[in-house]
Amino acid sequence: MRLVVGSLLCAVGITACGGSGPTGSNGGSKPSGGGVSASVSVMNYAYSPSNVSVGAGGTVQWTNNDGTTHSVTADAAGGFSSDLSGTMADSYGGMTAGGTFTQKFPGTGTFTYHCRYHASMHGTVTVGP
Repeated sequence: MRLVVGSLLCAVGITACGGSGPTGSNGGSKPSGGGVSASVSVMNYAYSPSNVSVGAGGTVQWTNNDGTTHSVTADAAGGFSSDLSGTMADSYGGMTAGGTFTQKFPGTGTFTYHCRYHASMHGTVTVGP
């Protein structure tokens, strides 16, 4: 029952926001036909800057510069999510610094996100016309 209600609420939310959500890629490559509109560094258990603004169709790239695993996970159900994997194992079973994640935001809106490993880490991407 919860799944059905959650799915219905998600569908209503997507329709109310224009039906277009962000699309992402990981692995550190920049998107074709453009480049990175904003960059976010992950250091000292924080996103810096924690709030960025891009135009519709813009991209944001996060880079893990910490010695522990972090993620970039949308607060909205079904949104983007990626671990920022580096080259060496850490104590969480993930990977350390060096990982990147690039997310394209095709439509306008405000997209909040967090680190699924560290509850104090939050950020916002604002996408304008």
